[in-house]
Amino acid sequence: MKAVIDKQTQKIIGCTLLAPKSSKVINTVAIAMKAGPDNTFPSNFTLTHPIMSESLNDLFSAS
Repeated sequence: MKAVIDKQTQKIIGCTLLAPKSSKVINTVAIAMKAGPDNTFPSNFTLTHPIMSESLNDLFSAS
């Protein structure tokens, strides 16, 4: 997983997911790119355990 974040606005510019079931997770990233105020938007949601989208917490909280 890799995300490109604008340094000034902290918005998500792009994201690449190469993982099992990533096709189900990319929609969450797309919503965050269109509606989210910054890159913390996806990690502010409670994601059930264990599922692939949990990894978004790690990806976007580390930014």
